[in-house]
Formats: sequence, structure tokens, C-alpha cells
Amino acid sequence: MKKIHTSQNRFLLFLAIIYSFSTISYSQNCPSLPGGHYIGSFGSSSQEYLFPGTVPSGSPSGSQGGKTIGHLYFEGKNITYANRRLITIRPTLDGSSYGKVLLQLFKLRFNSGTYLKIYRGSNESGTLVDEITSSNYASKVGDEYIIDGAATLVFYGQTPNVADNNIIRFLTGDILIQTCNEGRSGLVWKDFISANSYVLVDDQEGPLNPDGSTSYPNFLPACMAYFDENKNFVRVETAFCIDQLKDAPTPGYWEYPGEYQFSIHSTTNYDIDRDGFNASKDNLKIARILWLISQAEGKTFEIKGDIQWGIWDTQYYSVTTNFSSSSWAAKAKSAVPTIPSPVEPTFSMNFPSDETGEDVVNTGTIQVDIPFSWSSVQTGQTKVVKLIIPAGIAVQSVTGGTLSGSNLTITAAVATLTLSSSVIGEFTIKAVYDDPFYCNVSNLKVYKPCNASPQSQEFLHVGEENLARPFRSILVKWVQNPLPVRLMSFDASLENKNAVLQWNSAEEVNFSHYIIEKSTDAEKWSSISMVSSNSTGNYQFVDSNISSMTTFYYRLKMVDHDDTYSYSRIQNISFDQKGLKLILHPNPASDFIFLKDADGQTLASDKVAALSIMNTQGAEVYKLTSPVSSDGINVTNLTSGMYVIKITLTDGTLSTHKLVVGR
Repeated sequence: MKKIHTSQNRFLLFLAIIYSFSTISYSQNCPSLPGGHYIGSFGSSSQEYLFPGTVPSGSPSGSQGGKTIGHLYFEGKNITYANRRLITIRPTLDGSSYGKVLLQLFKLRFNSGTYLKIYRGSNESGTLVDEITSSNYASKVGDEYIIDGAATLVFYGQTPNVADNNIIRFLTGDILIQTCNEGRSGLVWKDFISANSYVLVDDQEGPLNPDGSTSYPNFLPACMAYFDENKNFVRVETAFCIDQLKDAPTPGYWEYPGEYQFSIHSTTNYDIDRDGFNASKDNLKIARILWLISQAEGKTFEIKGDIQWGIWDTQYYSVTTNFSSSSWAAKAKSAVPTIPSPVEPTFSMNFPSDETGEDVVNTGTIQVDIPFSWSSVQTGQTKVVKLIIPAGIAVQSVTGGTLSGSNLTITAAVATLTLSSSVIGEFTIKAVYDDPFYCNVSNLKVYKPCNASPQSQEFLHVGEENLARPFRSILVKWVQNPLPVRLMSFDASLENKNAVLQWNSAEEVNFSHYIIEKSTDAEKWSSISMVSSNSTGNYQFVDSNISSMTTFYYRLKMVDHDDTYSYSRIQNISFDQKGLKLILHPNPASDFIFLKDADGQTLASDKVAALSIMNTQGAEVYKLTSPVSSDGINVTNLTSGMYVIKITLTDGTLSTHKLVVGR
């Protein structure tokens, strides 16, 4: 257990490592910031001054800016006391307010008569924090020093001329967290991160063993931290690299926290091995990798590192490769020899047409629909999902299914939950197909980097937002006060490869405006436009920035004049490898519906192999018996309500859609 030296109580803290490589670009650009890295060695200058960003005016001559993080290497040194070297780290971005300095003693080997002194302050007149000598250096390896304000290191003496035997890592920042790695800490500047962002905050670089070797030489997996909409730290989780052939430099060499930022993206048809999507091959590799990640929970650095190698081998080599029997890749191949067909049930979580997903705490209820079906019947399939519901939220009733504990057995085409809450807030409800033979290959969530050069690789984790089993999730919200406006409808559709949002409302008394929010995972949102209230209650917005991702989610933030607000239900549009997915238009419908393709054009009749419509009890109420007419599908004989329409295309693609009939 390593010792921690701190100037006050432990706070949450973090450091960043990013792994660089070339890959495709994503639409989110990395921020332009004044930070940077430092590599030094107690060189020729008697005293160096380092600042994390721009050097403030009035700083000592020769001060260096952009030294947010760094490494000190000092092998082969022979410095007398009279010529001792000082390095002062001043953690300030503006010259007036100060953050902290974190020093981590990774590797130390001193000859006799050697001293390393650590002071709080800008010179040797400051408070002595610790003195590391030839007689005690071995016991100091792995220690951390958390210092408020400036820190000064003073060095003199001799070190062996052996590469990488004396390494100190430093970080600066004003947010302190504990990383994933056995109590190790890190730092970040709040001004250097964005709202709702993920940052890699630590690796697995280990300290020096008594024999001179590192306790663990593999730097991966990494540790990812999430910061909320107010840039407050929320959590950390272990993240595994899924680009085996890409570079992974030691942390502190190049990137600093905030220089690269990640966001979680939902994926479909994910090309895990980067050679073009092949369903049988890529889905099997994903299933094996998810199994490997699930085995890493609670394991040591060494085992996690071995599992990382197993992930790389699984990703890079053929699914039929005969690995060494003791390797983690071989264990994954044995544990997941094949995957079922179909790979998971067809299911989703969404709101009924008249549900916003938001209501008043204690008195209001929210309904959630779970359409569920299997595209083909295979042995062992069930219609049971496990519900993950946060504390304070209760299931008041269920239609189309029965609930026993957390297990929901679905008995109709759509099961509907009616939820209430005794607590205020926004919550995620999950439905998990919790069968060990099925893996989450169709709803995989991947950390994708912002767009910079060089690009960082993608990462994968299993945790709060990404489960190993097939799952779906939805956000619900309970508020203290009544909602400022009531939506009559809100729909998203694709026209000429643009997202077209349309909605209409009622009761806009004292109402101000709508904020349109967009997301890639239906959990982390960004504002893209504002639409003022009008007298008609009818609105439309076109989003043309959708060309580079697979799925986008939209919601409306409805703001009253007193700044109270509520959210609409979530709508989404999706891309797949063949273009845009099918959409129904109009929806809700009163007489005819049309199937639209990627360009918003009516789908040719020869593209549809089968089509059926079921009511909420699972009974088939319509079945296609002839080619789809250019006049559309006649639903005038259906009573008002919700239905599920199943469509099979001639290329074998199966999709299930919610259809609302209203008159």
C-alpha cells in the first residue's frame, strides 16, 4: 500500500493519458487550449519555473508556459550541493488563483550522498514537505505528494547512468480525484475540460521494484473519468483499448487532461477489427471482448494488462485462430465459441405518443413502452428482461407483461410500465436481456475521441453506461413544479439526409422558448438551437449536421418565462451500413402510411418481402398479402391506438417500428 503525502484532506483528483494514432475523424473538434507537456532532467539551469498555461505577466525571466503535466528523468547525474538544481512548478492559469501540484515518485535509484527535497513554495525558504536521500529512497517509490500552490524540487548528488531508473511524474490542476488504479491520484484544470465529457485520467504504469524492474510495464487498460454538464467530476471506470496496432505512449509525455476529450457513442454494425463490417465475424469478436472485459472486474494490474492483450489478440486475429491455451484470447474463444442467431431479441424502450417522459414528483406518473419480439424462434429464447430501476422510483402497474422482482415477463407485443417517483431528478431506466448466451453486440457504446491530429484510439468499457448483455435504456424525469407547456406531438424524420424535427403544443401560457438538444447516446446532451414561442403552436427545425455518425437523439427543452423548464420525450434518427433506416410517414397516421428510404423517398414495392401489424396484445391485425401500393398502406380499418409494425426487406433486414393511429 503506497503512502500519500497531502497538504489537506484527500479530494477527488485526476491525471490524463491519451494514446495517439491515425483513424477516421469525428465531428466534434478538440478544444484549443494553452496547456502542454514537459520533459526535464534537472539540467543546466540553476532554477526552472514551469506554468500549466500561458506564463502570467511579472513571472521570473525564462519561465516556461504550457507545462501542464510532465516527467522528470535524471539518470547519470553528478551535481554538487553548490550547483544544486531547482525546478519550481506554479499551478496558476492567471497568476492570482492557484491550484495544486501532484508529484508521483515512479522510479528512484540513488547513489550515496544524493538528495531530493520537496518544498511547498517557490524556493528553498518554503515549507519542507519531504527529503528523499540515499538511505530512504527505496521506501519512497510509489509515494504521492499533493501540494497546494507552488511546489519546488531541489536535487543534488549522483544517480546511476541507467535509463528510466529515476522518473518523477507531475501534474497540475484544480480538480482532484482518485483514479481507477489502486488509490493513485491525478489532477485536471476545470478550465481545460468541457461539459459532459470523458477524459482518460490514468494508465497502469507502475513504480520501480527493488531489482530495478517496473512492477507492471504495460500501460493499458486506462482509466476514464466523466464530468457532468457543470464540469463536476462524477466517476471513473476502466477503459480498454480496442485498436491493437496503434501507439500508446507513456502518460505525461504529450497529452494533458482536456487536450483530447471523448464522448460515448451508441453503435450498430460495429467494425471491431477495422476491415469492414462482417456480422458473423465482428459480432463474435465483440462478444468475446465483452466477456474478457467482464473478467477484469476487481483484478490486479497484472491481470488487467493480460486481459488487455487478450482483447488486442481477439480483435486482430481471426476468430478461428488457435491461441496459446493459457492466454486470455484462448479463454475468450472457449467461453464464447459461437453467438446465437439472432444475436439478440428485437426490443426497445420508448414513450407512448402522448407521453413526454417528465412529470411532477409524488403525484405524476410516466409510461414507458417496451416492444419485444424475436425475429426467429430458437431453443432457449425467453421473453424476460431484467429491469434496472433507480431507488425512489416505483412500478405502479404493468400491461402486456408480469413483473416478479426485477424480472419482467413480456406477454404481448408491447409491455407498458407506469412509473412514479418520490424523488426529484433525471433517471435512467434499463431493460436487460440477462441471458449468459447473449452479448451486447447491437447496442455497443464506444468512447470516441474529438477530432485532432494525431487522433486518439477508441476505447470500450463495461459499466454503468455499457452492459455486457443486450440492453436498452431511457431517461425519465420528475420535477417539483407543474410543466410549463404541454406538447401535443414531437417527431423526428429524415428528409434528403437531414433530420427534420416537427412538433406542436398547447397551453403555452407564460411560455418563452424551446431549446433543441442533441445527443449520440441519449444520455449526454448538447444544445444546438433555440426556437421562440409562436402563436400557432406549430414548429419545425432542420438539422443538417448528421453526416458522420450512426445514431442521433433529439429532445426539446421547454423553458417558461420564470426559467422553469421540462423536457420532451426523446426521438432519434439512425444510419446503418446501407444508409438510413426505414421510417414510417406520417406517424401518427390516420389513413395511409408510407415506408421511406434514405432520401425520404417512398420505398419501392419490390424491396418489401413481408409486413405485419400487431396490436398491444400481440394479435396480428394486418398482414401484407400483395406488394406495397404506391398509394401507401391503408390503416383506416385500425382503431385509434398504438401498434407494432414488423417489416422484412428482400435483403433479409428485419425492423420493428412503433405506429400510432389517431383520428
